[in-house]
Amino acid sequence: MDIGETGKGGATLRKRIERLRWCATERGVTGHMAGWRYAFFRLERHFPVDSLRIRWIGTSTKQEAYAFEGRVMLTYLLRHCELPPLNYKFNWSAFATLGWTIMDGPCAESD
Repeated sequence: MDIGETGKGGATLRKRIERLRWCATERGVTGHMAGWRYAFFRLERHFPVDSLRIRWIGTSTKQEAYAFEGRVMLTYLLRHCELPPLNYKFNWSAFATLGWTIMDGPCAESD
């Protein structure tokens, strides 16, 4: 439902997960936009918080994390033709990993 990256260290990841849960379960609480959108759209009616899964991969650098986020988001976009429901931005640099420009993407018009 959301693809993103966070800061360095387990404490930061734990803090982001706690903030996500708080925003997702308390409507109107801010601090984690995916959690806020989850609560705003009342997605718990279809996807209870306790049924959600969180997966992550550790990386050595912020640049590596951003590149990995872009590849995962691009894979989702190619499969579903839209961003994940809780994402509001797209990591456009992911196209470069495939050697594409934005105009070469999967939705580009062909002659």
